[in-house]
Amino acid sequence: MTVYMAGRVPMGRKMLEEVFGDVGVEPEELKSCVPLGEELVGRLALLSRCDAIFLPEGWRTDERTRIEKAVADHLHIPQVSYYLPRGRKGGK
Repeated sequence: MTVYMAGRVPMGRKMLEEVFGDVGVEPEELKSCVPLGEELVGRLALLSRCDAIFLPEGWRTDERTRIEKAVADHLHIPQVSYYLPRGRKGGK
């Protein structure tokens, strides 16, 4: 499954792929190669090709992430959640 990683997600693409086996798409990488005014257009183009969207905690406070979520809803792209296993107490 290809997962669009909106906003500032708590894990990177590499971790998503290694731990969960899904292919992550990090739109933050566009910042270095797309003019500022065109960044959102590129993000939405990437999102439209993904199977799911992963939203960070507190995503409602970021206008850009709210737009990405609205577009995902319009395109019927489901939201996914990932839960990282917690380490055991005492280091065992």
